[in-house]
Formats: sequence, structure tokens, C-alpha cells
Amino acid sequence: CAKNDKLRNKYNETRSTYLEDEIASLFKAAFPMASIYSGSKWKGKDGKEYENDLLVIIDKFALVVEAKAGQVSPPAKRGAPDRLSKTFKELIEEPSEQALRFIEFLQENPKQLTLKVKKGPNNRFNAEPLKYFIPLGVTLSHLGMAGSNLKQLIKAGVTTRSIEELATSVSLTDLQIVFDILTLAAEKVHYLQRRRELEATIEYVGDELDLLAWYLDNGFNLGPEEEHIGFFKMD
Repeated sequence: CAKNDKLRNKYNETRSTYLEDEIASLFKAAFPMASIYSGSKWKGKDGKEYENDLLVIIDKFALVVEAKAGQVSPPAKRGAPDRLSKTFKELIEEPSEQALRFIEFLQENPKQLTLKVKKGPNNRFNAEPLKYFIPLGVTLSHLGMAGSNLKQLIKAGVTTRSIEELATSVSLTDLQIVFDILTLAAEKVHYLQRRRELEATIEYVGDELDLLAWYLDNGFNLGPEEEHIGFFKMD
């Protein structure tokens, strides 16, 4: 594919469509009770039109999902600074920015919304009941420990964003495993919520399956230590 521009472009387009379709199918199966909306278009404060890949509404929770099907180039895999930084900007920073921007839009417009899509009827939903927002970037490429250790990327200077400006990043295959093992919808939401809190408040080293094993062991329950590291309790 790399040697043929037309074929390479078609391949990249197919990767993107495949990822978006797989994510939508995964969340529909994982949360059969949820209201799920794909491809919502909306206008930001700057007047530009943006698009959200997937919005999953479960009671007061909103999972805001952005898909990134970009690949990790051979130079990036070898640790070339410029290529590595560009890769993580595309696969982690960009979906984070998109998800958090849409969350801000939803928070500032707590009402009945009607958002356009590329094809088909508009997405209509009520944003007023939403209280908890979980941004999530899903990649087709597996980033290993790098994708699940955002604080380490910040410390290494790979990204200049703060931890608050980065959404949880997980590969499609890892997310499939998490959703397959955590059978209850409540467990899945709890895992994603606590997963984001962990990343923002403590230092750890491990990949997504290490985190899943930790969750299965004690539900990310750190006991009395939570008061010292700043975990907050949900109503």
C-alpha cells in the first residue's frame, strides 16, 4: 500500500471507517440501555463546525468518544523524537482536544439539542440531565504502555499538554477486552470513570491490561490513600 498513493489513501480511509464502525458496534453491545449518537456536527465558539465520532448517554453519564485510526510509523517506533511527537499528537492530543471541546459544548448547552449528521436524520437528545462526562480516545494502533501512561508522556516532554487536557487513550483491542471481561454496564462506566481519575492523580507504570487486572483485584480502591492523592467521590 505504501508504494501506491491511491491505494494508500484508500487503505487509510478504510481504516478510519472500520474503526468508527467497530467502536459504535462495541458500545451498542456493551450498553444496550444507552442512547448512542454517531457523527454529531456542531459549531464551536470560533464559528467552526466540528464533529463528534460517538456520544454514549447512560442516565447522567456521557461517554464522549473520538476515534483515531492513524498508524505508528517505523521511525516513531524506533523513538525518533520528531516522528514520535507527531504520532502522539495525532493519536492522543487531537482526540483529547476534540472530546473535551464537545464536552464543553454540552456543558454550556444543557437543553434539548438537535445536531446534524452527514447522512440520515439529525441526532436529537436532551443534554440537561448530564452530570458526568468521560472523554475517551480510541486508537486502531496499539500504543502499549505509552498510551496508558499519559503522565509519563508529559514528564518525558513528548506532549506539552497538561493531564487535564488529555483524554483517556485506549486501543480498540484493549477496549474490547475490558468490555468483554467487565460484564455489567455499571462496571464498564465505573472502570472508565475511575481509570481517568487514576491517570490524573497518581503515578503508575503499566499497560491497559495491567490496569484491568488492578481493577479486577480491588476496583481501583486505594482505601485511606485516596484522601491524600485527591480522588473525589461521585454523588
